[in-house]
Amino acid sequence: DVTIYVVPNASLNRSLEPRLFNVATSRAIRHTIIIAEKEIVQYPLMDSKVKQYLKKLEQEQSCYIPFNCQTGPKLLNSTNNNLIELQ
Repeated sequence: DVTIYVVPNASLNRSLEPRLFNVATSRAIRHTIIIAEKEIVQYPLMDSKVKQYLKKLEQEQSCYIPFNCQTGPKLLNSTNNNLIELQ
């Protein structure tokens, strides 16, 4: 039902290759969650269709959850969309 697609910084070329990206983002029945760096849309070697897809998501349905190695991960509170720290 749900696909979670993690785009690691180490292999952006492979992860953003149009055929593989299409497979990864089109198989979910309900939702596709893409986990990537916020600046991924600035990647210069990205295919234009992949970039267009990511820019549309960025404008319409994305959320940014900051991560700081010193303070640890944070999650969005589902009731009011405030960031909360994980203990």
